[in-house]
Amino acid sequence: MGLVLTGALPSSAAVSDQHTRTAQTNGVVYAVAQVGGLTIIGGEFTAVGNQPRQNLAALRADGTVDPTFAPSVDGVVRAIDGSSDGTTVFVGGEFAHINGAPRAALAALSVSGGLVDWRADTNGIVYAVEVSGDRLYAAGTFTSIADVARRRLAALDVSTAQVFKPFNPWPAWTVKDIAVSPDGTKVYATGGFNRIGAQDRNGAAEVLASTGEATDFNPQRGGVGLAVGLSPDGSRFFFSTTDNNLYAYDPAVSSSPVYAIKTGGDTQAIAVSDTEVYFGGHFRNINTFKAKRNLLASITLDGQLTSWDPHLGGNMGPWSIDLASDRVLVGGDFGWVAGIPQHGIAVFHGTP
Repeated sequence: MGLVLTGALPSSAAVSDQHTRTAQTNGVVYAVAQVGGLTIIGGEFTAVGNQPRQNLAALRADGTVDPTFAPSVDGVVRAIDGSSDGTTVFVGGEFAHINGAPRAALAALSVSGGLVDWRADTNGIVYAVEVSGDRLYAAGTFTSIADVARRRLAALDVSTAQVFKPFNPWPAWTVKDIAVSPDGTKVYATGGFNRIGAQDRNGAAEVLASTGEATDFNPQRGGVGLAVGLSPDGSRFFFSTTDNNLYAYDPAVSSSPVYAIKTGGDTQAIAVSDTEVYFGGHFRNINTFKAKRNLLASITLDGQLTSWDPHLGGNMGPWSIDLASDRVLVGGDFGWVAGIPQHGIAVFHGTP
């Protein structure tokens, strides 16, 4: 399944394909999130803007390094999200300590970088975190979290770190990415699993936030999943797979894909606005449209390639994309934007 492009390319929704210069990293950025007025980046690096930063840092609105947010993380940071009030940053990954204090792969920090009295250690990697109301969802490889048996996907209280025990989806293998519906009633997951709870599912699933039970949505095309995206109204679900496909589904309508986009490499990050789907990975072309796009591209919600072409250069490309009201934030393994040196983090201004 795919779409055939005819006519002129739709223009991008007022987002520049020229990046705004910011401080750069000396390593890979695996996670980026706008939390209040700060852009929080996490990954595997030791400096940002020539200032020492150990795998976690913050950029101010002008692109400079925030001087107060400087926690020291002794392992890779792979996931970031912020509390709804913008005061707390939740991070997940492959670390054992933050600021010298024990924190196993999951932690909460204030926007000033200090650890919050909140602890939910895991026994594995945390690949994704997502805040929804008073809950934090965490996903990865773990089989226990906060001393409670939970396989690879769990919900915790954002204030107390207590596990929300009714939510117990039990996916059969690693969960790489998650999203939560705008009303907080459903959780979407993708990864290497072929079963979640009692139901067979092909690398992606929709589960109830109340219990973790899989809904009737059963994607007919899928595979080993990498990244997810959800439209702001919650009606359209996107996920990518290791066979270079990006699928679009309307779960409330059908388990058959609305469309699929084939790229020349894996899509590793997805973010969705009211008008567009921004996606990045280690591709150099969009096969469906026979079009060149280096590592980063966008399509309309109905699956048409746009003219937005930032032309990233580097190795694996984006690992994380977040949308703010006036910019698109991209973190990853790249070193240039349109031939201009810009390592690890890129910001594109405009209305996504």
